[in-house]
Amino acid sequence: MKCNFISNIFSEGIMTFGDQVIKKSIYFRYLGFSVQNDGDINGDIISRIKVGLLKWRNASGMLCNRKVSLKLMRKFYKMMVRTAMLYGVECWPLKYKHNIKLSVAESRCIRFDHYVRQR
Repeated sequence: MKCNFISNIFSEGIMTFGDQVIKKSIYFRYLGFSVQNDGDINGDIISRIKVGLLKWRNASGMLCNRKVSLKLMRKFYKMMVRTAMLYGVECWPLKYKHNIKLSVAESRCIRFDHYVRQR
């Protein structure tokens, strides 16, 4: 599902603001979301996944400690990583490939957790 109205907005004319010519861009960030000119959400999903993995990496010192219980690790994952990845997901028109990307990122975190536990 794509937003068809976005393609109608762009014309071949030049947009100016006073004396300055405004360049057209492929995407821009607004309030933490990546808005693309073709209406797709690939950039936004990739940036959300990166934010979630960054949260995971920031806490890797605590999560790699064997003294931390699995229950606490699961709580941390649910509260910090998953919420960071899925922020704004209610307004995304998800496709199958986007769902796969989110599942792969979640699997990476879980695999890392089990790898640390098995060492």
